[in-house]
Amino acid sequence: MRWGAEVYHALKSVLKKEGLSTGLGDEGGFAPDVAGTTAALDLISRAIESAGLRPGADVALALDAAATEFFTDGTG
Repeated sequence: MRWGAEVYHALKSVLKKEGLSTGLGDEGGFAPDVAGTTAALDLISRAIESAGLRPGADVALALDAAATEFFTDGTG
């Protein structure tokens, strides 16, 4: 849990450094306007490193694709 908090605060610093919004979404996560998922994952990886951790070794990333949002009335 400590590492999660450290990465969260490091991400805020990374976002500020890049001139991106540090506003929070409805669920408490950052919601900056970035070019896409690759850019978002790069920012998170940089935050992990900034917290003194190693992406893929100390911290793994997992995605919740919210796949149900891709469908309307049972169709995609």
